[in-house]
Amino acid sequence: MENFNWRQKLKLVLFSFKVIGLWPSNPKTYATNFYTLYATLSFILFGFGHTFVQMIQVILSPFDLEALAGTLFIACQTMAVMKAYGFMKQIKIMKDLMSKLNNDTFRSRNVTQEVTLNSNLKFWWNLYVGYEFVTYSTVLLWLSFPILDKSYKNSRLPCAAWYPYDFRKTPFYEITYFYQILSLCYLNVCNTNMDMLSVCLMVYIGAQCDILCDNLRSLGKCDEESRSEVFNRELVEIIEHHKEILKFVKNFNRFVDKILLAQFLASLLSLALAFFQITLIAPLTSEFLTVVSLITSTIFQIFLYCWYGNEVDIKSRKIFYAIFESEWIGVPPKAQQNLLIFSLRTRQQITIRTFKLFPLSLGTFMTIMRSAWSYFAVLRQVNIPQE
Repeated sequence: MENFNWRQKLKLVLFSFKVIGLWPSNPKTYATNFYTLYATLSFILFGFGHTFVQMIQVILSPFDLEALAGTLFIACQTMAVMKAYGFMKQIKIMKDLMSKLNNDTFRSRNVTQEVTLNSNLKFWWNLYVGYEFVTYSTVLLWLSFPILDKSYKNSRLPCAAWYPYDFRKTPFYEITYFYQILSLCYLNVCNTNMDMLSVCLMVYIGAQCDILCDNLRSLGKCDEESRSEVFNRELVEIIEHHKEILKFVKNFNRFVDKILLAQFLASLLSLALAFFQITLIAPLTSEFLTVVSLITSTIFQIFLYCWYGNEVDIKSRKIFYAIFESEWIGVPPKAQQNLLIFSLRTRQQITIRTFKLFPLSLGTFMTIMRSAWSYFAVLRQVNIPQE
């Protein structure tokens, strides 16, 4: 059976990383070369620098809730810079994960498994296109907001930020506007592609659980004469496959551990502030549509993580039950004993966690949404006396 080329499916994601400096050609990590210099300068200029000037603006207006919401929730979106930093810092782990995608242990072994893999990847690709459309629509709306409401005549920028010069004068206004365009595009490429790469790897883990279940169901279904020998050989391969899946999940958890914690905290805060902001602006205006688009993309983002984390958990639970669909009756006692020990190991489901505490599940998604709404209610209550 021809090996399913996962890296080929991720070619656009890896190309995007290459363009913005997040995918060095070195097989392990960044080397001392011009690409590393380019990656460092891009991160400092368009990532850290853009976030820094926005946070200064927040500090300069701490008691104005409306200004705080209008500035801070977009600054929270730029916390993608933290994900970019984490990605660069842990690029060795990601490179190692990518090198194992086409491992012989993980290959599909029949047409049914190949169809399952293609179906999973096709659905992921549709999500990728949809997610890119939603996020880039949000960025485009935010960047064009000063033009749509004609506030550019008053030298208003897409993102409220502090600069050590008078950006309202020409040509500083045009240069600063262009700088914010580049920064938001850089952060959006970082954010969306890191999200979809992580989601793809969760799809991959779930697909491996499907393959493992299919192999278990086929275990022992052969000629009676060679059944015992084939059963033992295939069982050993299945056990090795399961071990490799657990190793892959362990490394993936190491990679997303702190990155997802920052992501969820940023999403929680930005949603609360976006909910608050939407109560302060007139409906159906360009600003209103921009905030709605931001809320939509943020909810979609955290839902993808939680949904696919939940799928991995569900599919891993099926491994235990797939064992009983194999032809284990009549095989030698030693093989049955090995199968029993393996079944006990599979009772512990595979879970994707953030910060080694919170599982990626639909329950976690609902917790985030409830918390965001609670924080919004607090902000709304604090703002009532000012109305």
